[in-house]
Amino acid sequence: MAAASLRPRHGARFLLELAAAAEPTAAARYRVTVVWPDRDEPLEVVVQPDGGAALAPEPAQPWAADVLRALARTLATSARAAAWPRRLNRWRAPR
Repeated sequence: MAAASLRPRHGARFLLELAAAAEPTAAARYRVTVVWPDRDEPLEVVVQPDGGAALAPEPAQPWAADVLRALARTLATSARAAAWPRRLNRWRAPR
């Protein structure tokens, strides 16, 4: 459950935590919590070194899947520079 201070009034907060340690050249699995104004949505994403992402399940809002795929590319870029980041926390709103 997300802390009340992290619950957005609109849009969503995306919390990604590394679930399985991986070398930068191998895929990494992240636990995801999409924090909506009224609920938390748990997901999982497997991020490939090239930035590709497999979401399970797909988020309830289609725009959130687009955000998670963009964040997966960010994680992959960071992994190429050093290692898979342990955590990523971002707020986004639909466009």
